[in-house]
Amino acid sequence: MGPFTPLSNDHLIPLIQYNVLRATITIIEILKIYDLLKPATYRHVLDGMPLFPCPSSLPSSLVPTHLQRTVSHEQWIDLIPIPQMRDNAIMLSEFISNDELCDDLVGCCGVAEDHDMKGMLVWSNPWEPSGWEVTEGFVRKWGFLMKGCEELKVSTNNWREFRGEEPLVWEL
Repeated sequence: MGPFTPLSNDHLIPLIQYNVLRATITIIEILKIYDLLKPATYRHVLDGMPLFPCPSSLPSSLVPTHLQRTVSHEQWIDLIPIPQMRDNAIMLSEFISNDELCDDLVGCCGVAEDHDMKGMLVWSNPWEPSGWEVTEGFVRKWGFLMKGCEELKVSTNNWREFRGEEPLVWEL
């Protein structure tokens, strides 16, 4: 763990998950795709969750790509704030377990027995690719989804550098 980690591991993972959940709900609000919040019991739980301040117009990172507009796909893919990663997920959807990827995106399984946390972390506005970071475990398992995602690589390594950690390397 880097020198700037303010919480112990037992508190940090739930905080990371909470921030990713807040970010996801904020993007749902921006895109107005509330049917992803099924069943109704989830909606009730999330009603009081403080969101990130929403922008006044649709951020360019969330504008549907040509592939999103022309290829049928799972709606949750639209929540990924990196356009190339959305396209990769659409093109490779037959090789992806939606539940497994969704679990890993939010790191909801915490740290596995092999101490390999998989997930994405959000540090600022969730619609900005520069606010996101991927973990080493996520890169190892889902690196094929990040081909061509230069802004995610730059953002990840900026956050890691801020904490004094080595950069992550993956094939673009």
